[in-house]
Amino acid sequence: MRQMLQRFLRLGTGHDSALWPVLLLLLVVLVPSAGVVWMMRAAMENERFAVRQRLAEAYHAQLEIARRRIDEQWRETLVRLDALAAKELPARAFAECIRGSTVDSVVLLDDSGNVAYPNSAAADPASTELGDDWRTAEHLEFTEDNPADAAEVYKSIATRATNATVAARARQAQARALVRAGDTRGAIRVLQFLSKDDAAFDSHGRSLAADAELRLLELLQRDSADWHEASARLAERLNDYNPPLPSADQRRFLMHALRALDPTIKLTTFQAENLAAEFVANPIAAEPPNELRPTRIADVFQLRSPSGRVIALVESATLEQAIRDALAEQPFPEGVVVVARGPAQSEGATNDLVSASLAPTLPGWRLALGLADSASFDAAANERMAFFLWTGVVVVAITAALALLVARMLREQSRLTRLKNDLVATVSHELKTPLASIRLLVDTLLDADGSPDAPFGDQVRAREYLEMIAKENMRLSRLIDNFLTFSRMERGKHRFDFQPNDAAAIVDQAVAAVAERFDGDTNQLTVQVDRPLALEGDAGALVTVVVNLLDNAWKYSDEPKQVAVSARQAADRIVISVADNGIGLSPRAAQRVFDRFYQVDQHLSRSHGGCGLGLSIVKYIVEAHRGEVTVESRLGAGTKFTVSLPAIGMP
Repeated sequence: MRQMLQRFLRLGTGHDSALWPVLLLLLVVLVPSAGVVWMMRAAMENERFAVRQRLAEAYHAQLEIARRRIDEQWRETLVRLDALAAKELPARAFAECIRGSTVDSVVLLDDSGNVAYPNSAAADPASTELGDDWRTAEHLEFTEDNPADAAEVYKSIATRATNATVAARARQAQARALVRAGDTRGAIRVLQFLSKDDAAFDSHGRSLAADAELRLLELLQRDSADWHEASARLAERLNDYNPPLPSADQRRFLMHALRALDPTIKLTTFQAENLAAEFVANPIAAEPPNELRPTRIADVFQLRSPSGRVIALVESATLEQAIRDALAEQPFPEGVVVVARGPAQSEGATNDLVSASLAPTLPGWRLALGLADSASFDAAANERMAFFLWTGVVVVAITAALALLVARMLREQSRLTRLKNDLVATVSHELKTPLASIRLLVDTLLDADGSPDAPFGDQVRAREYLEMIAKENMRLSRLIDNFLTFSRMERGKHRFDFQPNDAAAIVDQAVAAVAERFDGDTNQLTVQVDRPLALEGDAGALVTVVVNLLDNAWKYSDEPKQVAVSARQAADRIVISVADNGIGLSPRAAQRVFDRFYQVDQHLSRSHGGCGLGLSIVKYIVEAHRGEVTVESRLGAGTKFTVSLPAIGMP
């Protein structure tokens, strides 16, 4: 990231200036293209919204008809509940309201607004005068712990009593005393007799017959015929709301007790009784008639009838089912569904095509119309959006690719122009130095005047001058060879003469070409070559490879120079290495050392000659021979170049 930022900051300073056309082309292409894509997406969103609006307008009338129908049905339900409360006794009206409507429970009020049902019967003080015999029996049962004698006294009271309530209570007490005395069979007979007396009630309005049936279930053997008969008789009594009947409190108590003994028993008003009692225990202020309001019971709503005498209690699930049943009578087009949403569901329901409030009867509730397969609608819309979006993306991508191609061509043209300029400058400089040296030496020889100090008069000095001319000529020849090789590389015209060769002979020729630079004392060249080393390649080109590596090692090594060249066979490869004790390379320089015209130290290159083409030529020749060249180096620790070439068997 840091390198990219630095490269970007250099755009205006002359470095990498060819990137400016790329950036400009990208901006010219991408900015309008992004705008087109955004407008296409916005247009598709608007189209999708318009389709939903048209569907909503088409179905709004039908939804309004369904809303009015639901409102009318609930008003009719409340009117019917009012009629039942007016003509029936409270308990019977309660049962009829539950069994014949869509409400879960009701609370019935009298004209004064007091609860008429579920009721708690008032005590009758007159029926509680039991006399001295009763006190004697209780004394025997509880004080003297003589339940057998107490049972006889209770029996005598029941036989002589003229009050039906007193007689029934005496039989109830007799059964209790017999159980305490251990006479279960006698107690069962008394309770069976008492259970048939439907008119037997205590002073608080509790049915003694119903209580006797519950006591029978506790005393009889479980799952016996008598037990099932008593259970069925008690269930029938609790499901019957015709007079005479127990108080609502006793009915709920007996229902819970019976369900605990027999969970499979069917009690049609069990849930309704519990719900009504819970509502009465948690009353709230009176609500306006014909309007649904929440109660203090979770997920339960109340709806007061027009007369105010009936409070209908409805659970959310029941309300939703009633609305669904009403909607089932209204035909809707195929693929369209209508659902009821409660107050909690109405918030955030944004996927509905259209909705209508059920107020004032059911405030907070809404009818929502949507598609049966909204996923298909969304998928189709998304598919169309994706098609246009991808079309835009493809167009943008193609345009960007073309822009990049044009930019690349411009950059390549700029690179070639810069390369030609660098080549001309390098060639001019590199050829100028040896030509100037040769010209100076030749002029010196031609200016000889026959004096004893003239070069031709001094054969030793003349020979020295000629050797210097020969070296400069050789240097010039290598430069020209490198330039010609580079030119052929650039044009793809270089041809190699592949023949079987000995790598040892190639190394020997290269060493002979540079051996004169090493004196053996200060500057040493170490050669370690295994023989034979057969490979197939162009001998002249491979000699150039080794010579260039040795020349590079000489230039970038300080005194005393220690250069080592080796050649060996490793498996099916011929490995040639050139190592030096020179200045070494940084990791970044090691990555670029094979680039054309790249020079690590231009000062050394100018003083020793070179134009940055030697290693690029080495890489080109090695890769043409299906080989690989690598570099290992550290700053100040020298450099090692390794050439790996395919080996062949010697003929």
